[in-house]
Amino acid sequence: MVTFGEVARQVKTKVNPADTDLDRYVRLEHLDPESLQIRRWGVPEDVTGEKIVVRKGDIIFGKRRAYQRKVAIADFDCICSAHAMVLQPKEDVIIKGIFPFFLQSDRFMNRAVQISVGGLSPTINWKDLARQEFPLPPIDEQRRIAEILWAAEDVIVKNEGFVAEVEHYKQLMLRDLFSKGIGHEEFQKVEKVGLVPVEWEINTLNGISQSIKNGIYKQDEFYGRGYPSARMYNIQNGKINLEGAPLLDVTEQELEDYGLKCGDILINRVNSVDLIGKAGIVPHGLGPITYESKNIRIRLKINKVHPPFIGYFTQTDRYFIQIMMRTKSAIGQATINQNDLERLIVPLPPLPEQRQIAAILSSIDDAIAAARASVEASKALKMRLINQLLSPSAGDDA
Repeated sequence: MVTFGEVARQVKTKVNPADTDLDRYVRLEHLDPESLQIRRWGVPEDVTGEKIVVRKGDIIFGKRRAYQRKVAIADFDCICSAHAMVLQPKEDVIIKGIFPFFLQSDRFMNRAVQISVGGLSPTINWKDLARQEFPLPPIDEQRRIAEILWAAEDVIVKNEGFVAEVEHYKQLMLRDLFSKGIGHEEFQKVEKVGLVPVEWEINTLNGISQSIKNGIYKQDEFYGRGYPSARMYNIQNGKINLEGAPLLDVTEQELEDYGLKCGDILINRVNSVDLIGKAGIVPHGLGPITYESKNIRIRLKINKVHPPFIGYFTQTDRYFIQIMMRTKSAIGQATINQNDLERLIVPLPPLPEQRQIAAILSSIDDAIAAARASVEASKALKMRLINQLLSPSAGDDA
């Protein structure tokens, strides 16, 4: 048994962002839960106030809201948010190769959550963490365990790389299919859209829709019972996912007026600038559901358009460029109104070609989903290995 203070040291070197020559700033939002990789970052010019200096090889641990399980290895020098701890292993007690996995273990994370203090944003105090005790294998055994866990981590990284490749391929196909179509040789230039086949019709979102309607607004007392109500965060990967959607008490008439049906497109009309216009199609089999007022429902004319084709159109640069042109921004929030959405230009192939394009992109989505499932399976295996090899009987701390 060792205390955390015997295992790790906390880096406390701080710097004013305006005075550093480091060119990357990592905040907790840049870290992905249960991932050791840092894939995105900002710049020091984005922030003010003292930040922590991070050197290549240091560990960034999210001490604020530890339940998010954010631990990452810095593979570059940077500065990071003061809502993180920057940690280094004491290598006479714990080897460098096993330290990040130790921090990812259920035993460590459960204890970190238990000792966090505060209400909305619980935070860990170093002194409290430093005196917590944990079991630790001998150094030789740590080396053997590290080999196993890094092999599992390598599988995850390779699978995540494959996901990124397929997602990039999808973006290329979206660009080509919505500009060149399938089998066309003659093209026309359309204002605000660019080149499209001459055989395609140029329409508006209003022209291809039965109805365009803002969502329902009700007081807090109506939540907690009734039907699921889709919110902004329920628009995921181009589809509506009801995980975590609240229940909303509505009348039968309100359900009729504000209900979602298979093939409807839901667009986020109020959000941050980078999320405004985010859209998803309602898949088959969700049952009776409503949608909240910060979203807008597009019910399409199915004799004119194939709904999945329009769903994919809302993932293209051509769609988002038009959204940005019509978005009104205020401090911390952007909006787009119904009239502006109705005027969005939609290049429209004949129905058979719409179905072909949607089928091609759907097959790519299936490949992405399978690759993501492989990543999640690999992560689950790694966590089982961590808990079996580093923190047996971790449930004792729960």
